[in-house]
Amino acid sequence: DAKAAYLNQLVNVRYGPDGWSGEEGYIYATSDSPKHLGEQNHYSLNPTFIIAVRNYLLQGNDTIVNENGTIVDFMDAKNRYGQTMRQKVDKAMEYMLETLDGKSGIMTIYDPENDGTHQGNASNYWDTHRAYGYKSAYENALFYGSLVAMADIEAYYGNAANAEYYTQLAEKAKEMYNKLFWDDVKGRYICSINAKGERIDFGMTVVNFYAAAYGLADEEKAQLIYDWIDGKRIINGDTSQGADIYGEFVYSARTNTLDVSSTGEPYYWWDHGGALPCTPGTFGGFGHQMQNGGTIFYTEYYDMMGRIKTLGADSANSRFSVIMEEFHKDSLSKNRYMSFVQDGYQGIGEYSEGVLGEFPESGLVPLTYVTGFLGLNPSAQGLKITPNLPTEYSFAGVREYRFGNRTYSIQINRNLSSAKVQDDGEKYFVQLPADKEYVITYDNRLVEIKA
Repeated sequence: DAKAAYLNQLVNVRYGPDGWSGEEGYIYATSDSPKHLGEQNHYSLNPTFIIAVRNYLLQGNDTIVNENGTIVDFMDAKNRYGQTMRQKVDKAMEYMLETLDGKSGIMTIYDPENDGTHQGNASNYWDTHRAYGYKSAYENALFYGSLVAMADIEAYYGNAANAEYYTQLAEKAKEMYNKLFWDDVKGRYICSINAKGERIDFGMTVVNFYAAAYGLADEEKAQLIYDWIDGKRIINGDTSQGADIYGEFVYSARTNTLDVSSTGEPYYWWDHGGALPCTPGTFGGFGHQMQNGGTIFYTEYYDMMGRIKTLGADSANSRFSVIMEEFHKDSLSKNRYMSFVQDGYQGIGEYSEGVLGEFPESGLVPLTYVTGFLGLNPSAQGLKITPNLPTEYSFAGVREYRFGNRTYSIQINRNLSSAKVQDDGEKYFVQLPADKEYVITYDNRLVEIKA
C-alpha cells in the first residue's frame, strides 16, 4: 500500500559524497546516483528527506520495522549500506549546517557547479532553472522547514535541548530569509542571489507559496504576494500580469510570471542540449513549458496552505472552489497541445501543464482539506487539530484517519461547544467544536490546547 511504499522509500534513501566538498552528508537523488538524471546535484533533497521522516514518524503508524526477521524502531531501520534512519537524518542536517553553512541561518550552495549563474546547474525539482543555486530562496524555504521538522523529531524523542537549538535556529533562518530574499519594490520573494551577488527574479510563484505555507511570510508580505498572484496588483515588466497569472490554466497559477528568455542570452535555463530552448514560440517558450510560464498542479497545495496560514480559510476556499469547478468538468485530465516552431520545423507539444503522467505530487492538492481546513497535523505531542473552517462551512470531517495505529472519524462542527468521543471497538468517532484546538496524544487521550 501507499504507507508501505513511503516507508520503503525512506529506508532506501542514502547519503554519500557530494563530489566536491569531501563531505558525505549529501542525500542522493536515488539509492544509486547522487545526481538527478545524472546531471545535477539537488540541494533540496536533504531538507525534503528530513521533513518526510518527521511526517512519517509523527503519524505514529507502523513505527517499528521488520528488518529480516528482527523488529527495530523506525529510526534504527537500515538501508543496504548499513545507514540507519537516525544516522541519515543527523548527517543530512549536519551537511546543511556545516558544509552549506546553514548554522549561519542561510544555507549557501557552495558547489561550483550550482552557483546560480547562467552556467550553473539547477539545484532542485525545477531542473531547468539554472538560477536556483548558491543562495536559493527555494532551498532555504525547505531548509527552514527542515529545522522545524528536526525540532519535532528531537522533541518526540525527549531531547529538549536539541529541539530548542533547532527551534532557535529556525527563528534566525526566518529573519535572515526575509532580509535576504524579500524584494521591497516588487513585493515578493526573489528566486536567488547567485555567486556573483546578482539578485535573480523570474516571479517564481512556487517560492512565494512555499514562503507563505512554511510560515516565513508574515501577513503583510503574504497580502502583497497574493494580491500580485490574484491579479489585484501589477508588477511592471512581468510577462504575465493580472488575471492572466491564473487565467491561462485556471486551476493553478503559472510557475513563473517573467519569461526566462526575457534576460537575453545567455539564459538561466538548462535546455537539454538544445532540445528545450526557452525562446518564444519554441517547445520551452513561455507558456509552452510547465517550468516557464506553464504550471504544475501540486503547487496549489502550498498556495492554499499559505493562504490559510496568513490570510485565512476563506481565501484558500476561494481557490479550492475554482479547482473543484474545473475538476468537475473533466477530472483535470489535462493534456493541452500547443504548436511551436523549432529549428525550422513545426511541432506540437503537450508539456505545458503537469497534472498527469509523471506527477503523482498532484495528489497533494486535495490534502488541503485535511491538513488545512480540518487542521489535522501530527506534532511531537500527538495529532494536533487546529480547525480552519471557511465561513460557508457549518461542519466538515474525514471518515477515516489513521494515527497511532488507530482509526478515527473526525468531525469539526461550528454548533458544538464541547468535544464528543465514541468508540465502537473499531473506530473512534470524534466531534470537536470549530473554535478550539485539541491534540490526540500518542496514548490516545484527547486534550484541549488552552490559549
